Amino acid sequence: MSDLFDDFQFKPHFGHDGDLKGFTLTDFNGHKHYFYDSGAYKGVKIKNDFTGGSDYFDSGNHHLGHTIKDINNHDFMNADGSLGHTPKMFDIKDPNFHNAVHDHFSNYRSNLLSQIR
Repeated sequence: MSDLFDDFQFKPHFGHDGDLKGFTLTDFNGHKHYFYDSGAYKGVKIKNDFTGGSDYFDSGNHHLGHTIKDINNHDFMNADGSLGHTPKMFDIKDPNFHNAVHDHFSNYRSNLLSQIR
């Protein structure tokens, strides 16, 4: 259920304290687009089937780098070849998202069942 809900929609993401962190959108090619909390475009993450990682591009379509297997505590190779970490602008994981989706549909189902009776 959650996989279907996650795909192909403009999703808001919230932090632990409920503040809006930004939005994501997965397109039909599987590319994940990132947006600031204002809705402005940040960039895109594209899975790279050849390397098994992902390539990252900013809003101007400039290549930022790609994920790599952990080397000396670094998991990202910048476009200039230096090692680093995934750019923070792409880190908007929402720890509460799936619980909120479950609660929404659970409440919706309960309301429908009560109306049917």
